[in-house]
Parts: sequence; C-alpha cells; structure tokens
Amino acid sequence: MDGIRDIRNIIKIEVLQSIQDEFAEATGISFVSVDYRGHPITSMSGFTDFCKRMRSDETFRQRCFRCDAHGGLNATITGKPYFYHCHSSLVDFAVPLFLKGSFMGAVLCGQVKIPPSDEAEAGLEEITKPTTEWHDDPDTVADYEKINVVPFSKIKSVAKLMQKMLQYMIDEEYKNMMTEELDRKQQELDEEKSRRISLEEALKVRRFLDFQNRYGLDFIFYILNVISKLAYKENAVETENTVCDFSDMMRYLSDNSHNRFVSLEEELKYLNCFAAIQRRRLDGHFDCAISVPTKYYSVPCPFMLLHAVLENVFKYNPDVKDLVKITVTGKESEGAFLLEIESRGLPFDDEQMKLALSLEELEETQSGKVVLSTLNRRIKGLFGEAYGIFLQKAEGDYVGGNLRVRLPLSSGGMVK
Repeated sequence: MDGIRDIRNIIKIEVLQSIQDEFAEATGISFVSVDYRGHPITSMSGFTDFCKRMRSDETFRQRCFRCDAHGGLNATITGKPYFYHCHSSLVDFAVPLFLKGSFMGAVLCGQVKIPPSDEAEAGLEEITKPTTEWHDDPDTVADYEKINVVPFSKIKSVAKLMQKMLQYMIDEEYKNMMTEELDRKQQELDEEKSRRISLEEALKVRRFLDFQNRYGLDFIFYILNVISKLAYKENAVETENTVCDFSDMMRYLSDNSHNRFVSLEEELKYLNCFAAIQRRRLDGHFDCAISVPTKYYSVPCPFMLLHAVLENVFKYNPDVKDLVKITVTGKESEGAFLLEIESRGLPFDDEQMKLALSLEELEETQSGKVVLSTLNRRIKGLFGEAYGIFLQKAEGDYVGGNLRVRLPLSSGGMVK
C-alpha cells in the first residue's frame, strides 16, 4: 500500500518542483509539497525571508510545523483546500492530493497577507494564539513588512487551479502506470493468441492507447509560462481570466481524455478558451471567430481536433507580428457535416500542408502533440474514406489557408 501511496512513485518530483516554482513566481505565494506522512518531498518555492527567519528558531519552527500539520489534516478530512491564519497571522492554505480515495500528500502554500477588507469574507481560523515575541526584533519586523498582500479571491483561485492541475497529473500518471501493466499482460496474452489476432487490429489498438496518453506536460508548461508572463505584465485581471480559461481546459481534458469523440459543442467551448489565451499572449495580433449553428452541436467531433488545428497554425509560424484571424464555420453538405477553419494572416505553403497531413509522418517525432495526420486516420478508420481532413491554400489575394473537416451528422455512421 505504501508503494502506491508514495506520491514519488506516481509523479516525477522534478516536474512537481518546476510547477511549484512557476506558481510561486507568477503569484507571489510560497509552496512546498509533502507526502502523506507530512515529510517534504520538494524544495521550498518562494519562501519569504520572514518565514525562513522564523523557522531558523527552534521555538518558532515547532509552531510553524504545528500549523502546517493542522492545515494539512483539515484539508485531508474535507478533501478541499483549507485556508487559515498561522501563528504569525499570515494566510496559509493546504491543497490535498488523492489517488482513488487514498490521501497521497499535500501542497502547503501561503506566507502572504490579505487586505483588511477581505478578512470578514475569508473568515479564516486562527490555528493558535498569535505569537508576538518577534515584534521586538527590528530585522524580523522589517521582513514581515515586505510580505506580499494578495486578494483572498486570487488565493482561492490559485488553490483551485493548483489542486485541479496536480490531481489531473496524478490521475493521468496512475492511468499510464495501469496502462503499462495492462499492456504487459496483454502482450503475454497476445503471444499466446498470436495466430488468432491480426497485426492490423493490434496496430489500431496501439494507436488508440498512444493517442490517449499523448497529452503530456508540454502543454501545461506552455500555459504556465503564459500565466507567469502575464503576472509580471499586469495587475492580475488578465491573469485571473487566463487561470479561469486554463482551468476549464484542464477540466475538459480530464473529463474526456478517455473518449475518442466528443460533441462539437464541447470542442468549440474548448477552442474558445484556448483562443482566449492565445489572444492575450499575442496582445491583439490574434482573433478567433466561431459561427456554427447550434443544431450541429451534437455532431461527433474527434477529441482535441480544434486544438490540433490551432496548434498547427502556430507550429509553422511561431513569431506572429501581423493580425492573424481564425474563422470557424459549419454547414451541412451532401448529407454530411462540413467544418471549415479559415486562417488569415499566416502563410501556409504546399510543403507545410503536405507535412501536416502526411500519412508517412512518424507520430513519435511530434513530442507528444496531437498531429493532424493522426486525427485524419482516425476519422477515416471510424467513418470511412469519404470523411477526413482536407487542407488547401487560401483563395483570393490574402495570405492564409483553409482546412475542412468532413464528419457524419451523427455517430451512427461508424464503420463496423
């Protein structure tokens, strides 16, 4: 049991450390992760000089540990982030992490102040009687005065996002472990039944499993980088919007990562969030317009199709300087649904179009990203050769490209 409950056996500590560091830099809040016994498993991220000074004193250090333990215990019991005042009247919170109902550990966060006007709304518990002995030490008082003041609403948003992101990572890594174990057993079974199972069917199963596991941490780090830059650039409004959009995206990934197809409505909602983040990143040089009649929202759409399209647009043109506009429309055509994505402002030559949909392109070279060729093969495999993804140069005198996805109007058109 301990082997499973040890979070170090589920998630890479260097990855967890990197996420902590990014969050601390972006938010001004400190972080440290502990296992289910309360033992630290990462280095401290963003710890304040005041708290470092307090923890260097044996008496104060024991009080800090008691506050940490109390916060972690309450978070474990409730299963939700727990916010409280430590013995120095700073705001701390604990984010619990679980795996299949078992407590794995927690992220202890905080070391900030909140505006006096937020105190009534926050209603935070005092873990213990506030310590005042350090008030006579000018250096300690000076360090205390330097501590960041963070709105309580932002603290709650950070806690929710941290829990959703790390919980998603734990669940995905555990699923990968189980998949590897199942793959090992399946391989043994396949060897016994090799005469009865065709190579073509085995490849189809393998491609599907690979597709499910393709969403690694690259995309998470990319969005974290955007959040970090925005945090330095503005006063949190756009950052909070980015956090909300990214939280919706993570929820979509978590809820549908096991699905091959989702409704077009779900994909369009995801695209809206992704486009909003790109719009902020490119500072007005990008726009995305969606015009699809609601009667087509139930059309089966490949999971992460629109993400792959948008990613492909920027893949060949990472340095966007002029206005780029993506227009998404949908209509019924010859008994099928035709989704059209038009890109204006980015060049898309024949060489790039061939590469994007090349059936000879090796998926392993794509660094875990969703490539159009994979989705194209899946559409054709499930619905027939009449369906798929088609690319063409833009017509007219503007720079850009058009992508069309032909899909059945309902899932009843799957090839048996």
